Amino acid sequence: QCEMDALAAIYGEYADDTARFEYNAAQPVSGSVEVEIDTSVAQQLLQNIDIDSHTDIRHLPPIKMTFTLPPAYPLIDAPQIEVSCCWLDEKAIEAAKRQLADIWQLERGMGVLHSYIDALKYDIQTSVHSISIGSNTVRETILEYDRKQKRKEFEAQSYTCAICIEEQSGKHCLQLSCGHIFCRNCLSSYLGILIEEGSVNQLQCPDMQCRKTASTPVTDAEMQELLTPEQISRCKRLNEQRKIDGDRTRYAWCPRAGCGRGVESDPQIDRLCQCPCGYAFCRLCLRTWHGPNFCEVKSVQKIVEMYIQAVREDDNSARRQKMEKQYG
Repeated sequence: QCEMDALAAIYGEYADDTARFEYNAAQPVSGSVEVEIDTSVAQQLLQNIDIDSHTDIRHLPPIKMTFTLPPAYPLIDAPQIEVSCCWLDEKAIEAAKRQLADIWQLERGMGVLHSYIDALKYDIQTSVHSISIGSNTVRETILEYDRKQKRKEFEAQSYTCAICIEEQSGKHCLQLSCGHIFCRNCLSSYLGILIEEGSVNQLQCPDMQCRKTASTPVTDAEMQELLTPEQISRCKRLNEQRKIDGDRTRYAWCPRAGCGRGVESDPQIDRLCQCPCGYAFCRLCLRTWHGPNFCEVKSVQKIVEMYIQAVREDDNSARRQKMEKQYG
């Protein structure tokens, strides 16, 4: 009972984030503990393991150790131990259990659970030399756990916002993908103003160096954390408009009344656009699809004048080429 009380005082009720302990005092005493291994040990185990080439993984999901203490523990009998973990295969689990059994042989007659926890936390690499990733589910579990732990570490610190120049708790800050840190209020206001003004092409880190290179756009995940649903919706509409208006050789707005969707032209049939609303039209003249024939000309004289002007401006102008393609 003294050993259980000591472990509960150290690890109970999440007193220590690196081990979570619970037990049942009824005979035989049983319980479990979840142990997060030390970050330096995790990095040793992760050597030469390709989980995500873009992420520096420092944390692995905890190892769960369940135990049952026989009546003659600790004087005669060793605790009955089971070890489980998503990144340990059966061979590694057996190796870890042998490592714990060796500790019992050295410390027989004394409470060994605390030593077991320390061995899993700091010395697991002596028996387990690498991790096992058997499926994408395990990979995603490791990445998600690593993200949560890094976020917890980030929120425990304080940072000076580069916009308002005030020191803020990490809980009220966000580190962008480029590494610069700002408080959430300043970032939300900054991005909101850009969206309101329609400057969605400037949605990037506000740091001057990042703005000069224009190489660090704010990611979708970061915008989800900072913006309202209305702002995100407006941003998507503006980006769609920029895409359609910026490349009329591929896109056009559906001319059907009440629609107005942006439509990409068919890659197989030149000029054909088929809108999800069901309307098929010509990308150049925006009339109902007329097949591969040239677009209908209502005023020959006007077309001729426009063509002559295009030739005078530049003999090989894009406008001239478009007219030749459209009217023949």
